[in-house]
Amino acid sequence: TYRNRARALLPDGPSYVGFAPGAGDPTKVWPLENFLELARRQRAGGRTPVFILGPGEAALRDRIRDAIPDGIFPPTVGDDPDQPSGPALVIALGGRMAAAVTNDSGAGHMLALSQIPLVSLYSKADPQKYVLKVPRLVIIDSKDHGGKDPALIPLEIVARALENLLDDAVEPSGE
Repeated sequence: TYRNRARALLPDGPSYVGFAPGAGDPTKVWPLENFLELARRQRAGGRTPVFILGPGEAALRDRIRDAIPDGIFPPTVGDDPDQPSGPALVIALGGRMAAAVTNDSGAGHMLALSQIPLVSLYSKADPQKYVLKVPRLVIIDSKDHGGKDPALIPLEIVARALENLLDDAVEPSGE
């Protein structure tokens, strides 16, 4: 059911790149403008940005949609009670993506379960303590750039890591 819903939301054809710009703890959030710039670059490269947002991030969705109107915004929990949603849908959607960039967040852990190439941004937590089990994972930690503020993570380092993962990506199977 969830895989079928993911196929309907992200049909075969485009190359999808996921972005999970939120987090339950706002002090773990990389600046939204950086995610938007990455999405613009992916769109310019012919890929389709997909934004994974939590149920409490409606305002974030509006800001992103204003900046990236052709981005895809899969439903969150409760958007449509007659359709599958929630963590299992996020995992299924991840299986349709070529790669993703996430904050240290629940959405990042869900996308990791789909085993896609992943750039995971850490700030407060120790990434080794919460390491994701992903075959192709790039961890970028703000502490390597001067402190625990995620804004210290340079956009260009994240962009390069994402491009490297995409250059080596195998087309997702969606399974």
